[in-house]
Amino acid sequence: MVFVTTADGSKGIDAVTYAAMKEDMRDAVKALRKTLEKADVLGGGAEAEDTETEETAAAESTENKLFAESQQWTNSDGKPITAAIKAVEGGQVKFIMADGRALDYALEKLSAESQKKISEIQAN
Repeated sequence: MVFVTTADGSKGIDAVTYAAMKEDMRDAVKALRKTLEKADVLGGGAEAEDTETEETAAAESTENKLFAESQQWTNSDGKPITAAIKAVEGGQVKFIMADGRALDYALEKLSAESQKKISEIQAN
């Protein structure tokens, strides 16, 4: 999977799955370029004007949506984990690392502070 973030890694912009790249690399690259044309890759301001219609945006796959943007989390040993969260289900957190790898991690192995932050996100 290719996971594209802002230059400082603080915000996920887009992701391309291995299956999409394998099926047609050229189409995957075209779609990624189209997304990047509209994105603020430096993370310093508003995104370029969006010309998509609401219907197109609504039809967009939920595959690339994140539960939480990339940020620093801490495990119960105090070690930092910098990653976005794709989903939280069944006591597992699916982290998306900066290099695009998905990592399933037990929620109970996160610090109390990180668990609280995840609970607050779930509540909203």
